[in-house]
Amino acid sequence: MGIHSYFPWQAKAKRVQIPYVKRKTIAWHPRVGEIFPNFNVPSTHGELDFWEWTEGSWVHVFNQPDLSNSVCCGEIISFARESEAWAERGVKLLAPSNMSLTEQVAWQRDIVVLCSCEVRFPIVADEEAAIADAFCMRQERGTVSHAFRRSFIIAPNLKIRMMLDYPDIVERNPDEILRVIDALQMEEQQMNAVPSYLPAN
Repeated sequence: MGIHSYFPWQAKAKRVQIPYVKRKTIAWHPRVGEIFPNFNVPSTHGELDFWEWTEGSWVHVFNQPDLSNSVCCGEIISFARESEAWAERGVKLLAPSNMSLTEQVAWQRDIVVLCSCEVRFPIVADEEAAIADAFCMRQERGTVSHAFRRSFIIAPNLKIRMMLDYPDIVERNPDEILRVIDALQMEEQQMNAVPSYLPAN
């Protein structure tokens, strides 16, 4: 048995023991109930320290494989237009993207002009796919790595409460994310399981 670290971005890396022969094939995967790791990244709102930025809020982290395509563009707009709904629930949004900050600023300027929509949440510059790789937002297909759409809903205690994966061609629906957040917040208040028909939309 050998000791291998899965969390290189943390000052005190979590260490686990795994067989030496498996070190090259086993990678850390986020799990529901685990603390979401901290990270520091440039964003459209400046340098962002994730744990400090959350400030005890609920958080929805949802990656954008390619902001230049219509699905990612439409998704960002639909989530941005629900800004009041997120605020009412105490939810912050964060979207890692493959674009540089310069490209994102220009892209957001175009969205305001063409769609009359202002994106008020930070979008992270993840050009090298460091965030996508760290949080398993890509998968290998032969020799090529493909991004898919992964959502994390993170509670104020920084624990992952939900993970949701979509193929890159399918746009996420903010109403469904809001329903799940309502259910999770209801469960925390009442300690009850929540059926599919609740909370009522």
